[in-house]
Amino acid sequence: MRDCMPVFFELLTSEPEASVRAVILLEKRDEYIKTLDQAGKWLDIEPFARFIAYLVKKGLTGKPVATLPN
Repeated sequence: MRDCMPVFFELLTSEPEASVRAVILLEKRDEYIKTLDQAGKWLDIEPFARFIAYLVKKGLTGKPVATLPN
């Protein structure tokens, strides 16, 4: 996973479709930063993966945590 992250971020920043990028509500920002930091510093991606899975699950059930403006 660690080896893939630079390529992932390169692809994400060059992606022209804005809906591919993550939208994190201000209320969830601390949790997002904490889990992302843990993944980066300690190579423990489980909390970050659980956080992303939570966001995806909410979106798939029709209750997205955040939406993009039209």
